[in-house]
Amino acid sequence: MSSPISNTLLIVLLLSLTLMPSFASTPPNAPASSASNESTADLANRFQKYRKEMREGSDEARAKLRDWRGPMHEVMAELGERLGSSQHTSKEVIALLGPPDETLSSGSDHSGKPVPKGETHLIYWWRGGHDYQYFVVKNGIVVSANWYRALE
Repeated sequence: MSSPISNTLLIVLLLSLTLMPSFASTPPNAPASSASNESTADLANRFQKYRKEMREGSDEARAKLRDWRGPMHEVMAELGERLGSSQHTSKEVIALLGPPDETLSSGSDHSGKPVPKGETHLIYWWRGGHDYQYFVVKNGIVVSANWYRALE
C-alpha cells in the first residue's frame, strides 16, 4: 500500500508530464498508427489535442476524428486498456485526460446503463456523447474501461 506522500508525488509527476510541451507532436488529424508504442503521457497529450479539435476544429478534421478506428478512437482505446487496469486512481486518470465530460455516481444511469452501488463512472465522449468511453471507479481505483456505442 502506498503512502499519501507517494500518491501526491505520482500525481505531480503525471501532471508535469501532461503539461510539458511535446516537440514531436502529432497533428490532430494525422492517423494514429503507433498508439501502442507511445508513452501513456504522450497518448494523453494527443487525446487532449484531439478532444479540443473535436470541439473547436474544422468540419473536415472533426469528421476524421470521428471515424471508427480513426486517430481519436485508437488513442482512446489504448488509453482505456492502460488506465482501466486496476492500477490507477481516478485522480491519475483525470490528471492525464482532463476533466470527464460527465461524472455519474451510483443511482444514476447513462444511456440506460445504471451505475451500480459503490461505483462512479467517468465518461469521456468520443462522438459528442453519442458514443463514449467510461472508466469504472470503485473506492478511488479505476477497475475497468468500457465503451458505449449507439450502433446506429
